[in-house]
Amino acid sequence: MTSKDIFQYAQNNWNRYKKSITVISETGKMDNQGNPISLVKSDLMIYCFDDISENIYHDKRKDKTASVDGMIITNEVVYLVEFKSGFKRKITKENFDKTKMICDKTKEFCESYANLFFEKSTKEIEELKTNIRLKTIESYWTFEKEVFPSCQELQPPKSNYRIEMIVVIDGNSDDAMLSTLEQLSAGAEADDIFSAIKRSLKKYKRIKDSNDNDYYYDEIKVMSTYEFEAFIKQIDIPA
Repeated sequence: MTSKDIFQYAQNNWNRYKKSITVISETGKMDNQGNPISLVKSDLMIYCFDDISENIYHDKRKDKTASVDGMIITNEVVYLVEFKSGFKRKITKENFDKTKMICDKTKEFCESYANLFFEKSTKEIEELKTNIRLKTIESYWTFEKEVFPSCQELQPPKSNYRIEMIVVIDGNSDDAMLSTLEQLSAGAEADDIFSAIKRSLKKYKRIKDSNDNDYYYDEIKVMSTYEFEAFIKQIDIPA
């Protein structure tokens, strides 16, 4: 939470960094026609926080500071948004076809190859989760150390802005359902990627400093692309 007028500062300084969600959520991959693949397709214009961070740090440090992809500012909340693909797996331990893992020599199912395949998949997912954590931390640092000091204090009757983090991933639809059920259950932990990411980020939610002041994020959410598309349709973004 912050008492700084981030909306006004953004209006005065960052309008040139606005891009559509379609552009900001590009995955870096191309479809069969050579067009960029986006995690979420929407013409809604939001701030490209990657570009903002690049501008802030371009003459301050050689190594690029990690930053989330986008930022949405409403009248009450600043949402930092990270779009991350690579979690959705066509082949899982539950559905893999043993005939695709036949040893050339023995002509039989190779358990060692299968184990290596899934170990590699697990390692890739852990690397994605680590990257999200880094962006979660350093994006907040950018706000606290570089943005907040440049903003004016909010004037009454406006109240403090909440700072929330949203991670949008391409996880399997069944995992998204499990995550929703976990939220509704009494303390049970679901074994799905949405819940796992949220648990890995919970230490960055409402931490108390030595003066009993909150810092880091007021809320952290992990959404599927469908959940995010529904979310952006119901929030009110000031012009």
